[in-house]
Amino acid sequence: MSEQTRKLATQLWQIQNDGLSAEQKDFFPWTENEFYQELFSPQHIIFLFEENFSGFVLYRSLESEVEIMQLSVSPKYKGNGIFLLEKFFKSLSLGKSKIERIFLEVSEKNSPALKCYRHVGFEEISRRARYYKDGSSAIVMQKRIGL
Repeated sequence: MSEQTRKLATQLWQIQNDGLSAEQKDFFPWTENEFYQELFSPQHIIFLFEENFSGFVLYRSLESEVEIMQLSVSPKYKGNGIFLLEKFFKSLSLGKSKIERIFLEVSEKNSPALKCYRHVGFEEISRRARYYKDGSSAIVMQKRIGL
């Protein structure tokens, strides 16, 4: 791994880790090493919100579907998750493939994220009981686009 790549990975971890409240850290599913493994998985793509390096979306795409693995916003840009998601959706619409659905999962305890996702059109489609290490359930959400 190049020094530049290592530096970027460290910055993304910082954005992700610093952006979590103490309560959110209880249900965040990845350790730092697991985060790096996900980050460098050949199936995953990073959408980096470059204005002031304020956030990112880690996702994977399969034909007409996208799964968001992680969305993080730097603490000083908290409240900009909706803006970041809208930029992300726009980037998907400019791509070559026809994305029809976007999926994600979020802890039932993560009220700010749930509010943000619902605001941009995600709907709950199922739950994974006691999914997180704190015992909270994961809410699986979907947004239909391009139909």
